[in-house]
Amino acid sequence: NGKVVFLHKIQDGAADKSYGIHVAQLAELPDSLIARAKEVLAQLEGQEEIIIPKRVEVKVQEAAPEPVVVKEEIAEIQETKVETEEESQLSFFGGEQSSKKQDKPLLDQKETAVLAQIKKIDLLDMTPLEAMNELYRLQKKLKKG
Repeated sequence: NGKVVFLHKIQDGAADKSYGIHVAQLAELPDSLIARAKEVLAQLEGQEEIIIPKRVEVKVQEAAPEPVVVKEEIAEIQETKVETEEESQLSFFGGEQSSKKQDKPLLDQKETAVLAQIKKIDLLDMTPLEAMNELYRLQKKLKKG
């Protein structure tokens, strides 16, 4: 019927031998793969050194001996005037005609408060979940009308 059937009783603990190759045969994996698996198993059982071909070698990079802590200052944001299309109108005769609307700050009061809170956050002392929750809280604060 195309399904693997094990007629053995399952017990707790380690197996007396490896059944992986047998399972691979039942799954009809390529014969070359099964032959290589048998070679590796024979070497392991005989405590022989296994020679891994170069195409499979993995280079392991050493980790830093101590944790690396990086803290960077958040650049100061200055409130400056932002001109919108409504505030600046080109004349037919060259030059700009400035509207009489008041200068508009780059950030409003709510955004400035949230930015101040962001500057105080120490991300390196937070879990990813805590950081995500804090970001969500600040985002909700900005969206409130």
